[in-house]
Amino acid sequence: LTPLEAWPSVYRGTLHGLSTACGRLGAILGVLWFAHLDYYDVKGHVPLLAASSVASLVGAVITAALAPNVVPSGAELYDLDHRWEAEVQYVHAQAEEQSQSGDASTQRKG
Repeated sequence: LTPLEAWPSVYRGTLHGLSTACGRLGAILGVLWFAHLDYYDVKGHVPLLAASSVASLVGAVITAALAPNVVPSGAELYDLDHRWEAEVQYVHAQAEEQSQSGDASTQRKG
């Protein structure tokens, strides 16, 4: 849910896909690790399940601590999109202004 709230709509699909890919990678690694333990006849999966639980809890705590609260009370994602669009337009305008001033300086030198 974080990519859906924390980023402008232009980037939401990409970040949601990245989150999905990370989740699938974790699922694949978990399946491979369990198969590895079965192959080498490791007795009991309790240590692995305990480690997985600890890793999940640590991930949840880190996410809760570091994820920004981007939705002020009563704000809609639509309103946040307008804010992001204004910021993106400002950055694009600054970059265009710099590129134009850079073009003008290279024309003077040449």
